[in-house]
Amino acid sequence: MSSCIKRAAARALAAAAVALSAVGAANAAYIHADLTHVGGSTWDASFTVGADPGQTVEAFSVYFDWTKVSNLQVWASPGDWDNLVVQADGALASDGYYDALALADGITDTKVLGGFIARFDWADSNGPTALRFTINDPLTFAQIEQGVAALTNDGAGPTPVPEPAGWPLILAGMASLVVAGRKARELNS
Repeated sequence: MSSCIKRAAARALAAAAVALSAVGAANAAYIHADLTHVGGSTWDASFTVGADPGQTVEAFSVYFDWTKVSNLQVWASPGDWDNLVVQADGALASDGYYDALALADGITDTKVLGGFIARFDWADSNGPTALRFTINDPLTFAQIEQGVAALTNDGAGPTPVPEPAGWPLILAGMASLVVAGRKARELNS
């Protein structure tokens, strides 16, 4: 096998490896928050947390804007999760947050778990328009990934969160294999 063919094959394999590694990195946990207006300025946020294939969610936090939230409470939680809230602090300009830690296996491989409910008072009568979240390492609490929860109001159900498609990356890798093969054939003829 000539050195030109070897180089072309190596380039094609490298391009395919990059494409496949990018597909694996596209996985992301997600959180849906179904907001219910309880009355006055009080709201409930019912969280549903999901994991993508190959992923485990064992700890997460949902953040509430410090300029608008008060009286943040854990209202409900699945039995095998430990939950707490930290109140917003205006003096430190620090958001309040709902924090959950799995006491057992967590949420794995395309599984979804609901039953996490935070009750809070919100300064705006329309309720939150965005809630940030982080997925955290359960031992160090270091942030693994972050995002914005998909919000729905008053029981309308979760809105699907778009996820990056992996197939364009696979097609790009396959196209590079075809191009490398053509170049190798041209060099041999």
